[in-house]
Amino acid sequence: MTRLNPQIPVLSRAGALVPYDVRREWNHVWLVDPLDGEEAFVGRTGEFSINIALIEDGRPIYGVVDAPAMGTSFYGTGKDAFRCAHGGKAVRLARGSDSTLLAAGATGTRQPSATTVGRSVPSSCALAMCTFAERANSSEAVFQSSMEWQTAAAQAILNSAGLHVAERESGKELGYNKKDLANRSVKVM
Repeated sequence: MTRLNPQIPVLSRAGALVPYDVRREWNHVWLVDPLDGEEAFVGRTGEFSINIALIEDGRPIYGVVDAPAMGTSFYGTGKDAFRCAHGGKAVRLARGSDSTLLAAGATGTRQPSATTVGRSVPSSCALAMCTFAERANSSEAVFQSSMEWQTAAAQAILNSAGLHVAERESGKELGYNKKDLANRSVKVM
């Protein structure tokens, strides 16, 4: 990322955590999760992702969620969101008529998992959020434990698809590069 634009810092769970006193001066930052869904990776289910988001003034403006084992990528450009599977044509994602997703707050070190009424969804938090956006008839999904790098790329995609991602309790848009990098419970509408 720093080769593309060395002026924009990178924040990743795989790198050293930069103190907030330094980070709060950043108006742009790349948020990267090189492996979202460790349990799925270890369990060889393929439901893990690589997440990259560009944050501008605390808001995700571009995002990519790539699920290499599934041959699927999601991306949001700020105006549109797309899904591309197995090198095929990109399919535009748009807001469905019944779009509600609930994500539970962080609970210790437990990895993200998601459950939709009656079925299981990917253990990558970002991949589960993107899968939700793709299903226009989804009613509800519940997520546990997330960090900013797990949700930023997916939020950029969901916002580009016309969905709103907010803190569950306050209803405020989910922000990034906060002092505490953990997300509280989140809802998508």
